[in-house]
Amino acid sequence: MKLYLKSDIRWHCNVKNCHKQVSIQKGTWLEDSNIVFLTAIRFIYCWCKELTTIEWGKEQ
Repeated sequence: MKLYLKSDIRWHCNVKNCHKQVSIQKGTWLEDSNIVFLTAIRFIYCWCKELTTIEWGKEQ
């Protein structure tokens, strides 16, 4: 599957004659959220790396 980053972020199947699409946001906590997808990804990344503002500044 290939990820398409447009207004609605979706996975599209690469297999010939398969037109299956899956929304990343639908059915997740992002569905009813006003958070921009890339902002959510950055937040999750920083959370996983346990980066605070000061620590992030040191790493940069």
